[in-house]
Amino acid sequence: MARSAAEQVAPRHGGEMARAAAERLQVLAFVVPPTVESVAEAPRPPDIAQLFRRDLTAIEQSATGPVAWIVDRNRENRRRGLRRGDLYQDGWRVAAVRRQSVDLRRGAETRRVELFAPLPGASP
Repeated sequence: MARSAAEQVAPRHGGEMARAAAERLQVLAFVVPPTVESVAEAPRPPDIAQLFRRDLTAIEQSATGPVAWIVDRNRENRRRGLRRGDLYQDGWRVAAVRRQSVDLRRGAETRRVELFAPLPGASP
């Protein structure tokens, strides 16, 4: 059986044959063209000030200096006292503990956590 001229010049590579078949099926409306979904940006990390305020239970003025007591579920008594220089989480260290605020530092970044200020988005 003799092959036609069109068959003789038809692509022989598997990828080319698949592409040609897909184009023919699209013309016949058998295949819906693939849609490319946009990738959402990764969520921003939570605000360290809000996390600290959530975990804080007390500020103690002791003879050796102020201590910020936080909830720590990894400890047996579920609490941990933080003094100046102690690691809080995610690389944030306690830079200062005051009666109304705590300063957290990570590298060159410093955040002052106002302990009694209204939370963002909270209505009166």
